[in-house]
Amino acid sequence: MRKFRKILFSWLGLAILFLIFVFTISISVHAATTPSLGAAATYGVLAGTFTNTSATTTVNGDIGFTTGPATVPLGVHTNYGSGAPTPTARIDAANALNALNAESCDFNFGSVTDLSLLAQPLVPGVYCIAAAASIGTGGITLNGAGTYIFRITGALTTTNNSIVTLTGGASASDVFWTPTAATTLGANTEFKGTIIDNANAITAGSDTVWVGRAISLGAGTVTTDTNTITVPTTLRVTKTVVNDNGGTKVIADFPLFIDGSGVTSGVVNTTTAGLHTVSETADAGYTTVI
Repeated sequence: MRKFRKILFSWLGLAILFLIFVFTISISVHAATTPSLGAAATYGVLAGTFTNTSATTTVNGDIGFTTGPATVPLGVHTNYGSGAPTPTARIDAANALNALNAESCDFNFGSVTDLSLLAQPLVPGVYCIAAAASIGTGGITLNGAGTYIFRITGALTTTNNSIVTLTGGASASDVFWTPTAATTLGANTEFKGTIIDNANAITAGSDTVWVGRAISLGAGTVTTDTNTITVPTTLRVTKTVVNDNGGTKVIADFPLFIDGSGVTSGVVNTTTAGLHTVSETADAGYTTVI
């Protein structure tokens, strides 16, 4: 009997934006946990009222609302409007918000906080801010694979031209913002992550580029203006080695490659959107099963 090794692919989202290779080796475990968004995961905008002020706004993701815009955004949105699965998406987003609010705090701030003035980069964890929060012109850097939760008791604002940068395996899929008052993203902001609030306004300034989701539950409003909002998506590649005929090989004996370049196991490996070739180092005694 021949020995087999298996590579299992599972898709989350709309397109290939990130590749995450998950192996059976030890990886760092952070306190924060990314919640399931359920049906809300495919939505770029989910609101009571959605107002779009520019014909060039692009939303690559579903759009759900009770009251919609006069100007429909460009982009790919398979589901649009108040019909299914929007009602389910609202329920799932509310459940995700409850899960985010139930996470224990890793970092506590008792007053108004400009996140860009903190020592950079920021690491995965739950940032509890008992006041309004902002991102200044210096921007912020999120470094490392894991979940980032910014629980803000108040408003969230970003300065014009501010940037949220992801490095070291950080993924927009795992970044969450839960302000309890209005969110205002300044013009030309480069923003990452999903904003979920109960019913407050979310306003994206002109020419803002956002990888994430704008979710305002209840009667909340989302307003866009010459923006690009793209739902973050993930391809997870899980590899196992089955030694069923006396074999002794382990995962490390079969290095993986994206387009011929080696990847590091146990961390997030990012690449551009599009088609990619995933390959491995062959072994004559094992057969690949995909």
